[in-house]
Amino acid sequence: MNDDLTNKDNAPADEEQLSGGLKNGVVPEATSKPKRRLSTLLKGYGWEEVADARLVKRVLGVVVLLLIIISHQYACHGKLREIDRLQGKLREIRYEALSISSELTSHSRQSQIEQLIEEMGIDLEVPATPPYALER
Repeated sequence: MNDDLTNKDNAPADEEQLSGGLKNGVVPEATSKPKRRLSTLLKGYGWEEVADARLVKRVLGVVVLLLIIISHQYACHGKLREIDRLQGKLREIRYEALSISSELTSHSRQSQIEQLIEEMGIDLEVPATPPYALER
């Protein structure tokens, strides 16, 4: 047999070895596993234990959320560009409508109408007496 197991001087050490390192029911600090967190991975510790299913799920979840955020931002920027383009187009149409309205207003003045009638050669004259309402 092994000399270490039969030696009475090493009896407490043998009991400690057989009990898996437990001494008075307390697990030593060296055998306890450190908590796995993202911060420890970012610091460079624990990369050999990345195969932990919970950690892989968390990392994949974060990656999926980042992809969703990026795609959402891209879509929002596209919509903002479309809104800016349509607002510019609306501004141009408003200016065009305003210019057409002012042109129509200028053409509806009596002096402008008289000038257009003379240019076209139509034989019409402005009446000398104002209009009056007929009564029944």
